[in-house]
Amino acid sequence: MEDCYKNIYESVFSYWLKEKGLCFEYIPQAGKTSLKRFDFLVSFPDFSAAVELKGRTVRTRTNITCSSFQNWITSGDSDFISKAKNEGFLPLFVFAYRLDNPYCMCEYDIDYTLGEDRFIFRAVEAERYLKNAKLRSPKWHTICLSSKIFEKLSVPAASLLKRKIFT
Repeated sequence: MEDCYKNIYESVFSYWLKEKGLCFEYIPQAGKTSLKRFDFLVSFPDFSAAVELKGRTVRTRTNITCSSFQNWITSGDSDFISKAKNEGFLPLFVFAYRLDNPYCMCEYDIDYTLGEDRFIFRAVEAERYLKNAKLRSPKWHTICLSSKIFEKLSVPAASLLKRKIFT
């Protein structure tokens, strides 16, 4: 199968969407532009979402906990929210975490396995993310959620398959 994705996270997320039987469209980013576009349009059973996918590697030797999950975004990543809402989509950030140690203990369900790589997908409604975010780095223009708030606001992506609405 020809892979049109720019990184492993986009590829694996698309494999997961196909495995779950979801209709989706990948939106390739067109070079350097000031306007941020979302990465995927996804039709979940009861709602449609514009997904901004954030790939992160979890570096650990022993145990994976919520504090292991980096959830930063750049200030430009929020630009897609109004466009998504205007087009009738729920804007979501989906964090795709690749575990760098295939033998580590993990309190979260593994969403996808590719070779020895294991992936966890956590979704956060983008507007709720922004309302609760704090400055991470002024130099890099990044914001993030504390691990406690991320644990509270994020859900396993698989739970989106069963939700009437995202809350």
